[in-house]
Amino acid sequence: MRVTLRAILGVCLVLSISSTVAWSQSTTATVQGTVMDSTGAVVPNADVKVTNTATGLTRTTKTVSAGSYLISALPIGSYNIEVQSSGM
Repeated sequence: MRVTLRAILGVCLVLSISSTVAWSQSTTATVQGTVMDSTGAVVPNADVKVTNTATGLTRTTKTVSAGSYLISALPIGSYNIEVQSSGM
């Protein structure tokens, strides 16, 4: 009986901590999108750069074969997005 009670209390503690984490506010943002050319075709392997307008923080990535990109864990703020690719 003691082992069962301890296990139940342990599960309750884990659920309590998990629900607290789930209700907390996020302090980061994600920028995602798809790069397309003027004809609507996706642009794979394009260079994508996001720059925080207040701090100058810059993060870069490349689009995947479907033309999409994702940059996560960005501090909340306003960003400029620049895309470059040969042939664009």
